Amino acid sequence: MKVIFFDIDGTLSNFEGVVPASAIEGVKLAQKKGNITALCSGRSENQIDSHILDIGFDAIVSAAGAYVTANGQVVYEEYIDPLEYASCLKISQGILPDLCVQTVGEVFISNEGYDKLAMFTSKVANAKDPKDAVGNLVKLPSLDGIEKVQKMFYHNAKVTVDELSDMLGDYFTVTELSFGDPDPYCGEITINGVVKSTGMEKLLSHYGLNRQDSVAFGDGPNDVDMMEYAGLSICMGNGRDEIKALADYITSDIDNDGIYNGLEHFGLI
Repeated sequence: MKVIFFDIDGTLSNFEGVVPASAIEGVKLAQKKGNITALCSGRSENQIDSHILDIGFDAIVSAAGAYVTANGQVVYEEYIDPLEYASCLKISQGILPDLCVQTVGEVFISNEGYDKLAMFTSKVANAKDPKDAVGNLVKLPSLDGIEKVQKMFYHNAKVTVDELSDMLGDYFTVTELSFGDPDPYCGEITINGVVKSTGMEKLLSHYGLNRQDSVAFGDGPNDVDMMEYAGLSICMGNGRDEIKALADYITSDIDNDGIYNGLEHFGLI
C-alpha cells in the first residue's frame, strides 16, 4: 500500500481547471488496488473545487502543508503567529497590491486589492469573477486582525520573490506561485519549515507509514520539497525543468494522460 499525493494546479488539473477523465480513472483504480490517495496543494480546503473533491480522495494536505485531514478528520493544523502576521502586513503594505489571506473557511482580500485581483484572474484564468479562480473570497476594508491564517498569496508585486523573502525575514518562506507561467512577481507566503512535506509526514504517521510508502505527482515550484521527500517522485511532462530534475520519473503531459500513465508505469493501478 502506498499513499499517493497529487498536486492540483498543473498536475491533477490543468490551468483551465479541467481534470482529465483518465486522471479520475487512475485515482479510482489506485484506490481499488488498496492505495491511499491524497491531494497535496497550496490551496486551502475551501479553495478546492467541488469537481475535484467529488473524485473522492481519502485525505487532503492543504495550505502548502499547514492543514491535513483524513476522511474529514483533522490530523494536523498550523497557523501563522498573529504578531508575525501583523508584521508581514506592515512590511508588505504598498508592494503587494492584491494580497490574499488564506484561512480554513475563507480567503480574504482588501477592498482595495479586489479589483487588482480581478484583473489578474481575468487575464490568467479567464475568470469572469475572481471567486471562480480563488474560491470562497471575502472582501474586507482591512486585512488587520484576521485569525488562524494558514498562508498568503499575491500577484503583480513591486518586488521579486527573493526580494520579498529578504524583507520578511526568517519566520516566513516566499515561493513563486505554481499557477500559470513562471513569474517572480507572483508568490505565496508560508511559515518557514511548514511545507507540503510537513503535511505529508503528518499524514503518513497517521496511517502508521513512512516516507518510503509515499508517491508524489507534481509540476511546479511549490512541489520541490514534496518531490524531494517522497519515496517515489513523478513529474508531469508539462512540469518545470527544475522539478523534472528532482523526479524519479517523468510522465506525459497532464492533458496526455500523465497521471494515468505514471500510475500505470509503477504498477499502482
